Amino acid sequence: MLLDALVALLLGLAISALVSDAAQATIALPMVCFPAVLFAGAVLPVAQMATAGWAIAVVTPARWAYDAVGDVLDATSAGNAAQATAALALFAGAFMSISVGALRRRLA
Repeated sequence: MLLDALVALLLGLAISALVSDAAQATIALPMVCFPAVLFAGAVLPVAQMATAGWAIAVVTPARWAYDAVGDVLDATSAGNAAQATAALALFAGAFMSISVGALRRRLA
C-alpha cells in the first residue's frame, strides 16, 4: 500500500512537471484516474478483459497494487505480490525519471 501511494505521488509529480499550468494538470487528472478505476481488475478481472483492456491494465499502476493486496489477503486468484511489487517499483522509477527530466528541461 505504501509503494502504491508512492507511485501515485510520483505520477502526480510527473504530470505536474509535464504541463505548463495548473489548469492543464486539472484536465489531465480524469485521464489518469479513469483507467486506474476501470482497469485495476476490481470491476472485471484482468484475465477476462479483451486484449486492449489487458494491455491498458498492464500499464496501470492500480492494477498491480490491487494484485498485490489481493495476493497478500488471499482475496483474488490473479495476484502475485512479488511480481506486483516489482512492477510498482518500475513505475516509481519511471515516474521519478520523467519528473526529473521534465524539470531539468524546464529549468535549463
